Amino acid sequence: MISRNMVMAFVGLSVATLSNSASAADAINPAISAGVAHHARPPFDRSRDSVRKPAEVLAFAGVKPGQIVVDFIPDDGYYTRILSKAVGTKGKIYSFVPAAGYPQQERAIEFNLIKKGVVPPRNPVDKALAIQDTRSEYPNIVVVWEQLWQMDTNEQFGLPEQVDALFTANQYHNLRVKDFNILNSTFRGRQPRATNIDLVAMNKAIFAAMKPGATYTVLDAGDGAMTKTEITAAGFQLDAENNNLVVGQYALRFKKPANASAATKRPKTDPMGEFYGNTTHNAAAKGRARWVSYHKDGTFQEYGNEPTWEQQGIWFWDAAGRNCMLKEYPANERGSVICHDA
Repeated sequence: MISRNMVMAFVGLSVATLSNSASAADAINPAISAGVAHHARPPFDRSRDSVRKPAEVLAFAGVKPGQIVVDFIPDDGYYTRILSKAVGTKGKIYSFVPAAGYPQQERAIEFNLIKKGVVPPRNPVDKALAIQDTRSEYPNIVVVWEQLWQMDTNEQFGLPEQVDALFTANQYHNLRVKDFNILNSTFRGRQPRATNIDLVAMNKAIFAAMKPGATYTVLDAGDGAMTKTEITAAGFQLDAENNNLVVGQYALRFKKPANASAATKRPKTDPMGEFYGNTTHNAAAKGRARWVSYHKDGTFQEYGNEPTWEQQGIWFWDAAGRNCMLKEYPANERGSVICHDA
């Protein structure tokens, strides 16, 4: 006679088996295979494929041609290059690098170290920009560089459109490290100050930046229990998990509920229209002044009576209704996003 406990044990085993073999049902589509096999991938990337199993991982993530995907904390761009080919020419990849402080703080530290004869650690933004700059091979990659503390303090995730998927590999655990989130770098007399980031608040910002039904995939070391708690607390639902996909790592796939509101706080009308062709006064203090000129084509120029205030790039509204600037000039701030409450 089969006892109730035996039945429950069998049911538990079945659920675990389905959970850990979820990727078996996730067929590797040809676009992913083509991305892995693409000739532009560096030899060092290819040498890691047998261990990392990128085709199986991205199949588990559900990446498809035509999608808009965020590669969150892209590191050296191992997955960025594959994702670029997997989504194809009709898709787009946002290579999203969380920065500790303001861009000029980061670059100022590098500059000061170089003056002292010290080689600074390579800025992760540079790695992402190096891939974006290879336009002939990766024309669909856009680098976004945003202050990490904005993501939890302001629940900000500065993207100009809602996305179909977010993917992060081997980096999520770093978000729990205090030194990964230094609020104030050594800049203009301020000293570094480390703090823990509120990952639930950060994930709420990510939630708002995604389409209903969008997927959020995390591949990382550990057991994933804390990651599940942080991401589901932000409104996502656990969709699949696999602890056997890559040795020593867990793979978790979450979804923004399909019935979640697609609404964002982006203005339905155009509040900036009155400024096209004109300039708006932005700041003045102690003899300093700056102005911003917005244009209907989505570009902006910012300038003032200090050379360091000369900037240009594109502007957009984010999901939280903030007016954001994605800078293309100057070079030391290229790719950085700064958002302001409208």
